[in-house]
Amino acid sequence: PLGNLPVFEELGSVMAEQYEFVKETPFSFEPDNTIEVQLPVIRYFMGEVPVFCAGLPKKEKSLGFASCCIKEALKLTKNLVVIGSTDLTHYGPGYAFTPAGYGKEAFDWVKNKNDKSMVDLFIKMNAEEIIKEGPALGNACCSGAAAGAVSGSRIMGAEKGVLLSYSNSYEKSPGESFVGYAGVVFE
Repeated sequence: PLGNLPVFEELGSVMAEQYEFVKETPFSFEPDNTIEVQLPVIRYFMGEVPVFCAGLPKKEKSLGFASCCIKEALKLTKNLVVIGSTDLTHYGPGYAFTPAGYGKEAFDWVKNKNDKSMVDLFIKMNAEEIIKEGPALGNACCSGAAAGAVSGSRIMGAEKGVLLSYSNSYEKSPGESFVGYAGVVFE
């Protein structure tokens, strides 16, 4: 909604020489409800900066890709921001995931156990465990993206994650199905 952003073509070319991946275009792409939110925010706060976007699978090889990508990007620019995005637990019958029952007890389990476990891994910057735990516990739908951001942030010198905020859609609209969210900055 705020206009187009240029693609970081140099980085894309370098990465395409080292990795096989599908190049998307405005006319041929995998739908992604994360990037449609992130790009306007990037545009608003950072202006017309070049971006390189990659969807990372929930596999350890994503960590190698992320590390390589950050190393190559730092050769091309010193002004670099890494963003990784994932929702946390998708809970309830709408998501076919109800291990803690329903209602307030289920919300408490999601917030204080399932999501907390993943947020703790973000804070510890444990990329390997993020990759494993997301699919195993259902507490990060895009654990590859989050782990890639951790891996890349470590290369840039970050040593810890800082939780800015945690929320859950249950708090806004209590119901049988809800989703957890957290904002973490790596420093």
